[in-house]
Amino acid sequence: MSPKGTVLDVGTYAEEIIVEHNEYYLSLDFTALNYNRPEKNRYAFMLEGFDDKWNYSEGKTNAVYTNLDPGTYTFKVKAANNDGLWNNEGTSLKIVKRPALWQTWWFTLFSSLLIFALIYFPIKSYTRNIKKRNKDLQQYNKNLNQEIAHRKEVEAALHQRDQHMESLVKKRTQELEEKNQEIKKLLKTISERNGHLEKEIAKRTKNLVDSNEDLQRSNQDLEQFAYIASHDLQEPLRVVGNFIGLLRRRYKKHFDEEAFQYIDFAVDGVQRMSEQIKNVLIFSKVSQKEINFKLADLNEVIQTKLHDLSEKIEEKNVNFKIENMPEIVCEPMQIEMVFFNLISNAIKFNDSETPIITISNLSTAEDGFWHFSVQDNGIGIEKKYQKKIFEIFRRLHNKSDYAGTGIGLALCQKIIHRHQGKIWVESVAGQGTTFYFTVSKQLNAIILPEEIEILKH
Repeated sequence: MSPKGTVLDVGTYAEEIIVEHNEYYLSLDFTALNYNRPEKNRYAFMLEGFDDKWNYSEGKTNAVYTNLDPGTYTFKVKAANNDGLWNNEGTSLKIVKRPALWQTWWFTLFSSLLIFALIYFPIKSYTRNIKKRNKDLQQYNKNLNQEIAHRKEVEAALHQRDQHMESLVKKRTQELEEKNQEIKKLLKTISERNGHLEKEIAKRTKNLVDSNEDLQRSNQDLEQFAYIASHDLQEPLRVVGNFIGLLRRRYKKHFDEEAFQYIDFAVDGVQRMSEQIKNVLIFSKVSQKEINFKLADLNEVIQTKLHDLSEKIEEKNVNFKIENMPEIVCEPMQIEMVFFNLISNAIKFNDSETPIITISNLSTAEDGFWHFSVQDNGIGIEKKYQKKIFEIFRRLHNKSDYAGTGIGLALCQKIIHRHQGKIWVESVAGQGTTFYFTVSKQLNAIILPEEIEILKH
């Protein structure tokens, strides 16, 4: 057996062989049992169903067939010896060539049925669709005719409505023309009034500008007066203080205890008046002094003020929590005053056994301001007083309880406003106070970037 054919020796006495459909080559070998001069043997073979007559061969002992059609064949072979005597019975072999799948009758039947189905059902479906489509078209034509009739009725109604609308439009157009004439008259009246108002506004604007200039001059005069008055009042106040001291020393033998008490009251009043005058002088200087912005390290600013307050800090055993502070463009001395006053107040108005003051940098890159806070665990401020504490000379406590002039927070507000920022307070009575303030980052534009680099180095 080979991949593409079959080789068979007839002498094996096989009665039947099967050849598959894909075996296209069949070789049959045969021989006669005559050993006396076998080369003289003659053979004849025939494949019934393929050959029409016997095939004779001289010494050839095989038969080859190719590409047999599917079916049943009978291979016959006979032989003659060296004397020419034929064995007419011979021998035979049944050969069955199996058909391929597509050569079988049932495959042919199935293929025919499939082809019939592929032709019949589409045609039937197409015919059914044509009938359905014709029915739909008939219904569509019927609906279309009804729609045309309905549209004619609608068109007639619309035509009638258009005539009615035309009459209304003519009537409304006439009314609008009349209204338009009225509006023209009204616009003329309004235009005349606007001209009058513009003149009045220009006049009022000029008066406001003049008033603003007068107010600015008045404020400048008041600031100048406050500066001169506070400066000039210090000298006579020192004279009063000196002479009261001189009176106490020279005539102490002539005064009784009550007189000395009166003198002490006078000296205390002079000292408080001197302190007030100094603070007014500082307040007026902040407004008058031309501000000189520089790059300052707030860490150094805070440490300088803590050193100035070291005696009070040690006396009250104050603990500080200070975050790392940035370098900002500001007027360093004025920002020092802000931190000094806020830290001093946080120490002064704190009755806790362990005062804690937290100084924080709350700045982000989201807006154009530096944000800072000073927080304490002191006595706090009632809500009704929180807006009043920034007024100059405003005090919430008796002098005997907490010393001070009431000018510190007003000074802080004035400084922060000059730095284009704002200051506010959040507090709950008995639970501490937090002061917040901002400084504009736009102040960086006042000094050149080269100057900032020089100041950094």
